Amino acid sequence: MAESTRAALVVAAYDFEDPKFQRLRSPARDVDALANVLADPAIGGFTVQSVVNQPNGVVQRELERFFSTRKPDDLLLVYFSCHGVKDSTGRLYFATTNTAFDLLRSTGVPASFVSEQMELTRSKRIVLLLDCCYSGAFLKGFQARGDDSVSVSQLEGRGRAVITASRSTEYAFEADELTAANAQPSVFTGAVVEGLATGAADRNGDGIVTVDELYDF
Repeated sequence: MAESTRAALVVAAYDFEDPKFQRLRSPARDVDALANVLADPAIGGFTVQSVVNQPNGVVQRELERFFSTRKPDDLLLVYFSCHGVKDSTGRLYFATTNTAFDLLRSTGVPASFVSEQMELTRSKRIVLLLDCCYSGAFLKGFQARGDDSVSVSQLEGRGRAVITASRSTEYAFEADELTAANAQPSVFTGAVVEGLATGAADRNGDGIVTVDELYDF
């Protein structure tokens, strides 16, 4: 029987061609901090791939590649740190370096595309972390497969869980007093990294941080 793998795809964008998108400062640190914790064999033990400041076509291609050729028992983790933007119909898009605010459908990464990759992959163990404005809107259009659930509280080792930095109508926040010289992880990502790195998210002390425990922390 083939051995299962632990793989993580860390996607971030903080430089944007469209001046309507403010440059983000936290994602630069977010990527490094989270990638280091996930890759640490004593903590996450994931094989980590980072996609930083790339156009939408590259991000979508790497997402499709990441989810393809997976086995049912593979544990997959995908993380987004970028601007989250909703169109006039409420659909969520992730902004990349070439995303045009007025042309979201052709230049952004639709949340529906991410959802589709999660539906089509053979893996039944997927965690999605969204550190973006309006990230809670992702759940609105998520199509569950079979009996799998996107509800964190109902994930029992197999299924799919989505943890978001904000609700569908909320902004996500970077740390207070943030400057380019002292950029720090965002409030959401900082909590994720702290919980994993220190073990504080291991609520029952069994040496394993479950999705439920990470969410609670």
